[in-house]
Amino acid sequence: MDFSLDDALTRVRTYGDTVLQVRCRELDDFSKAAGVAAKLVDGLEREPNGIGLAANQIGLSVRAFSYDLRGTDDERNDFHGVCFNPVIVETSGGSFYNEGCLSIPGLRWDIYRPEEIHVVGFDVDGNDVEFELDGLAARLFQHEIDHLDGKLILDRITDKGEHMSAIIEAERLLRDLELQRRVGMRFL
Repeated sequence: MDFSLDDALTRVRTYGDTVLQVRCRELDDFSKAAGVAAKLVDGLEREPNGIGLAANQIGLSVRAFSYDLRGTDDERNDFHGVCFNPVIVETSGGSFYNEGCLSIPGLRWDIYRPEEIHVVGFDVDGNDVEFELDGLAARLFQHEIDHLDGKLILDRITDKGEHMSAIIEAERLLRDLELQRRVGMRFL
């Protein structure tokens, strides 16, 4: 694998960053998996509103994400870990849910996703793992796998008018965040 763990940032990449638009590569050498997992867990712990974090959100183009439902009202409130090379092999049902994203902070949209999913992947040691998920856990895994495929929740908005409105809203947010960053830097 040709990525450096030193490249991982402590801040989450935001809408507009090209790393979020590219499909991540599968991890084939698990000698770096523990380091990737540590970066993902640390990154998610720094985000008080986050329940999942994909590797590309911190600048690593590898198919891995951390998840943590502890502290939520979900029935799986002890569900946490890191999944490598996840693949959704089966889905059923479907519904809308008001979803947000750490890469587009503060904004939410109603996103349609399957209600139940079966996911296969690997743990940090390269062992096979399988998940039968529904509810918030199913949405979380689908959201993070979308990130690993280079997609954001904006890409899930199918109505053209709503999609354009969401993009304008996200771009406005991005400009505001950049302005805040620049103004804050002047006073340091």
